[in-house]
Amino acid sequence: MQVLNAVARTLSLDAAEKAHLYRLADVPTVPTAHAGTVLPEELQVILDHLEPLPGVVLSF
Repeated sequence: MQVLNAVARTLSLDAAEKAHLYRLADVPTVPTAHAGTVLPEELQVILDHLEPLPGVVLSF
């Protein structure tokens, strides 16, 4: 999934294009961000330390 996200980001794909990319790769769903969701501080610290690498939390 990281590679697909990197490709989508590099190509500046919109949501529909990104969904199509995921379908082409036979990935069942495109992860979506939940606006207003605040991560627990310990998870946010881990994500912050991954810079410049992409990071995502799928469930917590």
